[in-house]
Amino acid sequence: MTFFFEQASANPAELLEWPIISVYERSKGRRPVAVIDIISLEADKNYCLINLKNDQRILTTKTVKHYQLQLPSVWFIQLHRKAIVNRQFIERIENKEGAYKVGLTNGQSFPVSRRRWGQIRQQLLGNAAVKSRSINASFR
Repeated sequence: MTFFFEQASANPAELLEWPIISVYERSKGRRPVAVIDIISLEADKNYCLINLKNDQRILTTKTVKHYQLQLPSVWFIQLHRKAIVNRQFIERIENKEGAYKVGLTNGQSFPVSRRRWGQIRQQLLGNAAVKSRSINASFR
């Protein structure tokens, strides 16, 4: 079963006002990244792969945890220990035999930790417009 989410406004004012974070990219050095441009962060051992709106990917020498502390928790959701996503880019949630996956607008898909599912469901249902009348019953 798949549930689709309507997109949040293109430029949420809250994210526009959030400070730019500094990212150290091994090949290019330090560079600024606007929080509103971040789609997802993926852990790769002690590195972090940051996926941006403009299809850029930045491999940094910091961990996901390092960046998680700099991002607004209202907008960025940790799906499991290796992935954090910007909720404004969540397009759908798939449920296959009790295993949930979040699909993003850029085509990426991430599994959701069973331990975190209750908290994630609460975050998404609290602020997202969902195209399904039975979503509360289906997500239990």
